[in-house]
Amino acid sequence: MKIREALFRTLDTFKITGKQLSAISGVTESQISSFRRGNRELELKNFEKLVEALPPDAYHYFWSQVLLNRMSDDHLCELIMTAASHLKDKQPSQVA
Repeated sequence: MKIREALFRTLDTFKITGKQLSAISGVTESQISSFRRGNRELELKNFEKLVEALPPDAYHYFWSQVLLNRMSDDHLCELIMTAASHLKDKQPSQVA
């Protein structure tokens, strides 16, 4: 999955509109709309603004889409084991 597709999937999943994203990111609604339609590319700084403007749950979902679709099964297993070990070492009150 391309990074742009992960962003589009995130916006659709969390029902985030171009207008909402524009208000938070500072990227114009017109630029976002043209980008989504495939009529225009975004400068990296504007793409970064869109990603950074995502609400926390959507932000984490976006990155999970990017990572999970690019990882081998072995790397994914290693990531899960590392996360499990990290959580195991925390106190119950710290996990949330």
